[in-house]
Order: sequence, then C-alpha cells, then structure tokens
Amino acid sequence: MASPEKKTYGYQERDQQQREEFIAQIEQMEPEGLVYLDEAGMNSQDSDYPYGYCEEGKRFDALKSGKRQGRVSYMAAWCYQQLLAPIALRVVVIGQCLSCGWSSS
Repeated sequence: MASPEKKTYGYQERDQQQREEFIAQIEQMEPEGLVYLDEAGMNSQDSDYPYGYCEEGKRFDALKSGKRQGRVSYMAAWCYQQLLAPIALRVVVIGQCLSCGWSSS
C-alpha cells in the first residue's frame, strides 16, 4: 500500500552555496528593483476532471479523455506592489502544427 504522506521533490542539480549567494545578492537590492515572475499551467483535459463520492475505503472510478487537447499557461510579474503583464497562453499541438492563442487581461 502507498504511503499517505505527500512527496516533496527537489532538483538533484541544486547547489546550497549558490542559493545562499543568490539570497545575499537580492537582499542588497532595492525592493523596486525586484521582479517576481510566476507561471502555472494545466493540460486542457485536466479541467474536466471527474469528481464523486463513494463509501469510505472504496475507490471512485471515472474516465476522462486521454487525448491531448492543448495546454493553458498563465504568467504574470509582480514588481513593487504592482501586477505587471498578466497573460494567458493557450497552446494546441496537432502533429507538427503549433497554434497559439494569446490573451492579455
């Protein structure tokens, strides 16, 4: 049986000394000089994930599409108490064809 504890992943290539040097470097910067950038995304078929209920100890089985229908990524920057350049990017890959749709809010 699988462990109920959540996993925490890290990169094998990480370097604690480089991390400490980076933190020391940004601590010397003025707050208005820092820009935080974040990206999150999901595959299109994940938005139609089935949910349900069943008796405790029983498994809830459901089916979802296995076809890749595209990916939606959200990105934005935060600089000195201001949200900058929020964008949603929808990417659909069909064979060798790449189609992108941009949406900025």
